[in-house]
Amino acid sequence: MSTVIVTTSEELKNIVNMAVLEALAKHSNTINQKEDKVLTVKEAAKSLNCCTKTVLNLISVGKLPAINKNRGSGRRAAYRVMDSDVKAFLKRQRA
Repeated sequence: MSTVIVTTSEELKNIVNMAVLEALAKHSNTINQKEDKVLTVKEAAKSLNCCTKTVLNLISVGKLPAINKNRGSGRRAAYRVMDSDVKAFLKRQRA
């Protein structure tokens, strides 16, 4: 683990966003990361045509991969889901 010194809130935001994207890339089934969108729970719910509680339940039981952007910060969970994972979930449900 390396030490990072952050001087501005904008720099911290960029570091957190990069870490979230890296973590999502590890959990994603996508081949072309540049074309894949990172979705909020609300956006994923809209794509799945369901409510946000359903998406959170799918995440909690492991049916929909996600990363908690606020993990370890003491703040409430802020999950992010890859668009390709939402599409893969829909494909599995239709099969």
